[in-house]
Amino acid sequence: MRGISLTKPMRDYAASIGVQFNEGILVTRLLKVGNMVVGVLGIDSSGQVFVINAKSTILATGGAGEVYLRTNNALGSTGDGYTLAYE
Repeated sequence: MRGISLTKPMRDYAASIGVQFNEGILVTRLLKVGNMVVGVLGIDSSGQVFVINAKSTILATGGAGEVYLRTNNALGSTGDGYTLAYE
């Protein structure tokens, strides 16, 4: 089973209940109040900076396959999201 066959139904369902997706934004920092994540700070390819406030934040990082010599992950799966979560 490939990743798309798992993630597409979840994304379709999330969209059907009103979840907003923001694509093409490189998240550089999780915004926190105390220990709670309340949004993200990010930038797009044109250099526009985004502050996105949210009641809930789902960190969908895409993996970290590029840390391995051999992988079938998509190019760019560098694990940056794991670093954000760790911080």
